[in-house]
Amino acid sequence: MEKDVLKRKIYTLEVIEYVDGTATMNRTNDGFTAVELMGQLEIIQFDILDQMAGRIKPPTRVNRKVVKDE
Repeated sequence: MEKDVLKRKIYTLEVIEYVDGTATMNRTNDGFTAVELMGQLEIIQFDILDQMAGRIKPPTRVNRKVVKDE
């Protein structure tokens, strides 16, 4: 069963590292309030800690895309 989308909110984080050791961070917030964003980032933090500990039990549906260097 496919669900109808009510609203889509997007937060994008891009980090660019340069050969001289410096970095630039670009962030785009499209739809989140500050409080919503803080809450979502906290959930993400807990999810990453669970992944690191080997016990993944996210409280919400999470789609993960892992890109590995080859």
